[in-house]
Amino acid sequence: MRPLPLGDPPRPCEQEAIIEEEVQLEGNLATSLTNQINRMRRIAEDLLANGELPEGSRARRDMQEIWEAGNYARVYRRRGGGGGHATQ
Repeated sequence: MRPLPLGDPPRPCEQEAIIEEEVQLEGNLATSLTNQINRMRRIAEDLLANGELPEGSRARRDMQEIWEAGNYARVYRRRGGGGGHATQ
């Protein structure tokens, strides 16, 4: 498929192809983001559980916030949040 010159609107079949490409890219991005969030959660969990971070320390509070943010993201995704794709 040849791209149209700048300024011409995409034809319906081209618009559909563009939407499909966007959906695929968003799906890959969501999977990558989920993997990174899970990795951060595991690191935070290990640091919180092993006792290396003193109770009440700034580092422990920060790790707790990372853990909670990761949990929120997991629950949000599990409930279907952010899973929709915009189509025309």
